[in-house]
Amino acid sequence: MRFERFPIALILLVATALLVTSLFTPAAVAQTVVNGDISGTVTDAGGAVVLGATVTLVDPAEGKTSTTATNSTGLYRFSFLKPGDYKLTIAAKGFNSVNQTVNVIVGQVITVNAKLEVGAASEVVEVTGAAPLIQTENGDTSTSFNESQLKALPAPGGDITSYAYTAPGVVVSNGAGYGNFSANGLPSTSNLFTVNGNDYMDPYLNLNNSGASNLTLGSNELQEVTVVENGYTADYGRQAAAQLNAATKSGTNSFHGNATYGYNGTALNANDWYGNATTPITSRPHAVNNTWAVAAGGPIVKNKLFFFADWEDLRMILPGVSGTNIIPTTLANYVLSQVPASEQSFYQNIFTLYAGAPGSSNATAVTGGGCGDLPSTSFAGPCAQQFVSSANNLITEWIFAGSIDYDMTSKDHLKGRYQMDRGVQATGTDPINSVFNATSIQPEYNGQLTETHSFNGTTINNIIVSGAWYQALFGPSSFAAAIAKFPTTLAWRHGRGFFSTRWC
Repeated sequence: MRFERFPIALILLVATALLVTSLFTPAAVAQTVVNGDISGTVTDAGGAVVLGATVTLVDPAEGKTSTTATNSTGLYRFSFLKPGDYKLTIAAKGFNSVNQTVNVIVGQVITVNAKLEVGAASEVVEVTGAAPLIQTENGDTSTSFNESQLKALPAPGGDITSYAYTAPGVVVSNGAGYGNFSANGLPSTSNLFTVNGNDYMDPYLNLNNSGASNLTLGSNELQEVTVVENGYTADYGRQAAAQLNAATKSGTNSFHGNATYGYNGTALNANDWYGNATTPITSRPHAVNNTWAVAAGGPIVKNKLFFFADWEDLRMILPGVSGTNIIPTTLANYVLSQVPASEQSFYQNIFTLYAGAPGSSNATAVTGGGCGDLPSTSFAGPCAQQFVSSANNLITEWIFAGSIDYDMTSKDHLKGRYQMDRGVQATGTDPINSVFNATSIQPEYNGQLTETHSFNGTTINNIIVSGAWYQALFGPSSFAAAIAKFPTTLAWRHGRGFFSTRWC
């Protein structure tokens, strides 16, 4: 969380670069956290391996074609593939060809073995395949969500971390500490979040990166999400709990896009428990949430250059329901009768603020809130009254993300992505006067450039260069107005009605 009580905080994340080089051989194979692989063995009807079979992979969305051949053990492999559907064709002289549609999943190796039947190459066998229920490449426990599943799952406020809630072993954080969820009993600070293979962590705390709303916006941009637990292979590491790997959408040869809108208002919510417990009942707090998103993508140069852009926005009127203690008028009058004339204006100022607080007219005496240190003959009234406050505050946040995919050659793919996040956080809502409300302006900018080069069928190089800048400034919306209203703080040290420091 980024709710802070200190006046100003400035946090910068300096640009960093990550180089990942993966060498794929039949004996030792790795995978990445943002792409997927297709691998398999080609045999004949008798189970003997087929050497030199031609394996062709077509990406229908971008019109890209990749070709490889099976090695001496009948093995083939395509690596660093973006998630989505691919058309796989396997052909060999003297055998029927095999066609199959394969769905690539983030961070997983999809095994597609083929058994070729003797026949003419012009004879094609269509095979219907699906991702295996059990992942046999390693011991990682992973749960993947494709684009259609992401659309069907709820993501309150567009928060991408909410997709992890449906993964086994994941529970919503109980509020003891930081973070949105806990995996297999490990703390939320042990989770790792990546977008397109790049760390997407809070630069100040070891949590998911978030903006003014404390949500990790961007759900409308996602192509696929995989939640990996027990990830002890070399691809992961660093964090012991869950790793949420997200891959964003790209442009294709066809123009596509969407627009969404979500609303949640006061009439759709029940009253707060504390509001119902008061006498008279405190009215239901005013809470209104509006969220919307617009995205579009398509070709710039067919089969070569593509774009995708996403805009997401939210506005939340956030109520803060709490019990607030104030000084009653009877005690205020008594204090004013006891202090020197030179101090009258100071005390009158604070008493006027208390009397004008929203809900003060419904304040009731605090049980046991007498003034034990005052002579009973001087003042016999209660020292404290309490009312339940349901003051509102506004949170705004929007993000824009744009990406370019460029198939430079059949062996080189370049992806660039830029994102900006702007918002104002309602850090604190003051029940006495809104001039003391604390807010935080939290701009963030990040970008990454990814280049994937295929040297041959067994060697691929992937490099990610990324950087991010983030700032958070905490304090009243107007320091001048807050100081003019009341220039200091009061610490109540005596009396059973006030026993802790109060910020005015």
